[in-house]
Formats: sequence, C-alpha cells, structure tokens
Amino acid sequence: MRIAFFNTKGGTGKTTLAFNVAKDLNMFLITNDGSTLENIYHNKVKIVKELEVYDDSKVNIVYDLGNYLFSDVTKVLEYSHIVVIPTTLDPDAITKTIRTVQKIESYCGKIIIVVNRTESQTKSKSHYIKSIAQLKELGKELFMLRKSELMPNSMFQGETILEQISTNPLTKRSATNFVMEYQNILYSIQKGT
Repeated sequence: MRIAFFNTKGGTGKTTLAFNVAKDLNMFLITNDGSTLENIYHNKVKIVKELEVYDDSKVNIVYDLGNYLFSDVTKVLEYSHIVVIPTTLDPDAITKTIRTVQKIESYCGKIIIVVNRTESQTKSKSHYIKSIAQLKELGKELFMLRKSELMPNSMFQGETILEQISTNPLTKRSATNFVMEYQNILYSIQKGT
C-alpha cells in the first residue's frame, strides 16, 4: 500500500496527518519536506532530497510530499494507491486545493480531501458553506477534521491521536467526535487500497 499526502498549499497539516496515519497503520514514512519526524517515529522515517518510487509490494509506505509538483513528486503520486489532500478553509487554501486536485486527478487513483481545523475557521458561516460546496464539486471523498490539541500534541509527544486517547480516558471522552472523524479517515484509507 502506498499513500501520498500532498497539497501545493503549505500549512494545511500534511506532515502531522501523514505521521498519524503512518504510525497508526504501522507503515514507513518517506518525506522530502524536512521535519522532525525522525525524532518521533524512530527507524520508520526516511528524509530524502529526491523522491523515488519503491516498487516493493511488501513494504507499505506513506509519502509526505512538499508543496511543489516536481517530476519526482508526480511519479510518487502516479504510483500511490491513495492521495490524501489536507486543506484548511481559508480562501487561499481552498483555491490551491482545487487547483491541486485538478492538476493531479488525471493520473492519480483515489483522492481524499481532509479539511483540517474546521471549528477555528467557522467565523463566517456563509464562507464556510461556500468553501465546502466548492470542495464537494470536485467529486472526491471529503472529510472534516475539527480542531483538536491531539493533532499538534502528536508531533510534540510522538504519540498518534489513537495512542493519546488510549493512555488518557479523559482525553478520549473530550475528543470523541474528533477521534471518530479521524477513524473514518483511517477506515477510508484502508478500504480504498
């Protein structure tokens, strides 16, 4: 199984979501977007300058791709079973997400869009509705992932969302909806490959 996380817009939560999915599904993680992943996901992360496609069906890989559509990124996207496109609801992110989907959909298999931090961006209800409608028009599977401290904590602590709730019942109760949303994303990824 090969899963790519990509968006030409930066700051959408690609790396955090890629880490959580990779670790929760016990997959290797390859990134060309330098980060601290090696410090929190020991012996399972490879940071590379130039991406290559690993043609080993026995090795499951999550790719955390930078924001640029270079030829090595295109090859990984073509080879991936699923491409997850994290985004937020700010206007620039919506525009770049739509463009990203339009650029890659002709050569990618399944595309999933994940809207991150939704509660923090619902100040304007009409803007929220319009942005969601624009994303739905793309005809891709769409998930909403509300704002939760579990996401940034995963990068600080090296524990995924599911690991955090398994060690702290209070956290599990207070984040029930967020956890269900995340588990729905994991389920879609697993059934789509």
